[in-house]
Amino acid sequence: MSLEEFLNMDLQEEIEEVEIPRIHLTFKLKPLNARMSQDIALDVFREQRARNPSISMQSDSVTKGIMSRLLLASIVEPDLLDPRLLSKAKVHNPEEFLLEILRPGEYDSIIRAYRKLNKDKKLIQDDLYSRYVSIVLLELHIRPTDFLQMTPKEQAFIIASLSVQSDELQKMKNSRK
Repeated sequence: MSLEEFLNMDLQEEIEEVEIPRIHLTFKLKPLNARMSQDIALDVFREQRARNPSISMQSDSVTKGIMSRLLLASIVEPDLLDPRLLSKAKVHNPEEFLLEILRPGEYDSIIRAYRKLNKDKKLIQDDLYSRYVSIVLLELHIRPTDFLQMTPKEQAFIIASLSVQSDELQKMKNSRK
């Protein structure tokens, strides 16, 4: 399976439910594929980087922003864009709904459900993506933060180039035997 196929792979439509009895709502979450997760993380990082050029991908505000957006993308029910729901909760947008209406323990239970759904994929994605980022650093001397600031197409081109180079080196080694 190529990197592009892996990133765009749809996950089985497994749904995780989290009941919040206090507000009489059941949240239904779906898993996100690696491409969606990566795009969301990079979007949040770029938005925050535009406001604060010295911010890093590991900063608390970036991490919290990424988790909030991943949750919003994962929640299929209730429809957090429904104006009736937002009006009833007296909030203006889905992010406010999650942060204002849910208590910390309730919010944490939704995060746990999200992580449960995406656990195996995340480990694979992090491992694979981390390997590529370290190869880019060691072989091309491109710092991880610089690599993360590239567009997804630029990143894919670099990764594909490294893959082709690796295949060619393997063919040369095999032909010498």
